[in-house]
Formats: sequence, C-alpha cells, structure tokens
Amino acid sequence: MNDVSFEFADLCELEDIMSFISRHWSVNHIYSVSKELIMKDFLWLDQPDKLTIGLAKDVNREILGVFCFKFYNYSAMPDLAGALWKVTSDAEKKYQMIGVRLRQFVVKNVKHRFFSAAGAGEQTKNTYKMLRLQWNQMKQYYIINPLIHEYKLTKHLSHKPHKAEIFGLPNIEMKLVENTDDLLNFDFDRISNTLPFKDKRYIENRFFDYPFYNYDIFLVYKSNEKIAQNIVICRKAVAKDEKGQDIASAYRIVDFYGPEDLLPSIIISLFERVKIQGDEFLDFVCHGFDQELLKQAGMNSLNFDSTETIVPNFFEPLVKENISVNCIADVTRSNYRHCRADGDGDRPSFF
Repeated sequence: MNDVSFEFADLCELEDIMSFISRHWSVNHIYSVSKELIMKDFLWLDQPDKLTIGLAKDVNREILGVFCFKFYNYSAMPDLAGALWKVTSDAEKKYQMIGVRLRQFVVKNVKHRFFSAAGAGEQTKNTYKMLRLQWNQMKQYYIINPLIHEYKLTKHLSHKPHKAEIFGLPNIEMKLVENTDDLLNFDFDRISNTLPFKDKRYIENRFFDYPFYNYDIFLVYKSNEKIAQNIVICRKAVAKDEKGQDIASAYRIVDFYGPEDLLPSIIISLFERVKIQGDEFLDFVCHGFDQELLKQAGMNSLNFDSTETIVPNFFEPLVKENISVNCIADVTRSNYRHCRADGDGDRPSFF
C-alpha cells in the first residue's frame, strides 16, 4: 500500500472528482454534471479551500477512490454522515482493501462523536458488517390519497388503509419557515443528545437555496406555546418519465427534528395538504421512529416483499416498484434516527 496515499480533496480538484464519478460510477450521475450541487453538498464550510471528500491516489497522483462525507452539526465533536463511496475496480484488485482503508482514513482524521449513513447499497453490506457497524433496512410509511381518480404512481387494489385515531390528539400549529432566522424559534440544544444531532447550520446549508428542489420547512407549535417543539421538512416530489416529462406527484417527509409525541397530529395536518395539492400519497422513509405513533396517524408500513401494494421510491425517472433504502451506523446503545434526506439522499437522479 506504499504506492497509495490518502488525503482530503482540495477545492481545485473538484473537476477531477466529477470526472472520476462520471467514468467510474455513472456518466449521468448528478455529481458528475452539477458543480453547483457537489459544491453545495461537500464544500468544507470551516475550511473553504477543502471538500469533505477523502481521496485515494496512486504515485502519479491519479484518483483511485473517493469517500464523501458531510457534517450533521458543527460542534467541537460533530456527527458525520457518509455519502458516495467509490474506488475503481482496478484499484480494488491491485491494492488490498483500498476502499476500507480510504474510509478509515476519513473517520480517523475527522474528529466526531457518531458516524452513520443512509442509502447504503446492498453490495456494501458485508463490508459494513466486517467493520462492525449496524445495518438496518429503513421503513417506508405511507398514506394513499383517496381523492385521486386515476393513480399513475401507486398500485393498491387490495389495500386496506389504517384509520387515523384523531380522538384526544393535541392541537398544533404548523408555520412555514420563511428565512433562517425563523429557526431561532426552535431549541436545538434540547435535541443535542439525538443521534445524529443536526443543528441550525446544517438545516441552513442543506435545505435553503437547494439547486434543484424547493423544501417546505415547518415549525410545529403546541397551542399557545412560543417555542416550536418540532421541525418537519417536506418536499413535493414530481415523478418523471424517461423523457423527463411530469407524470404525477407525491408529498414526502424528508427530515424530522424533536420529540415524536406530536407525530400523529403533524402527519394528519400534512395529509390534509396532500389532498389539497392533489398528490397521490404522503410518505416517510425513516429509521428509528415509533411505528405505533405513525400507525395512529393513519400511516401504513410498506411490505417491500409484496407487489400487492406498490409505493415507488425513485421518481427520476419513475421506477414503479417497491425499493427499500438501507442505513448504517456506529454501534450504540442509544436509538438513532435516519430520514430520507440524510447524507446524500433526496437528490436528483439525473440532470
């Protein structure tokens, strides 16, 4: 392995990294064509001449592999999100465990409390098991909009929906966030023990001024309270065909902050929005959330092994199949959460 070096990417190497992704992952990968998005996701905010990308290089300084990561927060001991991880097939054959060594270089040289990643491919399962990380299949909860006359995204002929249990639920107010200052109405310190912990700066960088999507960021208040109990982030997702033409839409919960006790009231409120917007369904891809509270809100848990009900996950282009998402994390005795937008999730599939 003396012929291989590991280092963090300089900003000036951005185009080389994009070319690497194009050649060794996919020519149409969004990170191979959108400089704006890869900068948005991986610019090292505290070191703006660096990218949060670990590189493996040969003696000629050619890139052999990339390991991309993100900061969930910007404390002295932050939590880290894994993202795209790729080494060339030739490098895998020539240099023993080069991919694992690249990952280890990153996690050993970036001080952090907790590492996790959403979207891990099945081909990495054995590697993560070898590294003694947790491996979990994320749940996909959903509610079908009964007001749609012709469903173009879902299949649910024999579907029997859960009925929301609305009796006794607390009254809430959901306010759309207009600017980053509105986030000061949420006490982030109160959730600092959540794994992973996402702070105000993370939300600002991840969801404001996103190049391709518009996110709805809600502050959730109990009646007559001035400090929000939750932040919920959603997106109207439009499914497209292979030519890029719009087919139909769904509404997706992509991130959630704070305690879970208001989840039934929140989801019932969001589903009313779904019906007004004409979306086919509301869904929530996540790990670590209370299934009983989600059922109380009327959400169903998708069975990925069945084709009786289909709620698609990939929209660009539309793949009308049930496709699960996996997540990995450091072993911990504490519960940890993951949502669709963690890591490099909830990004466009094509340019």
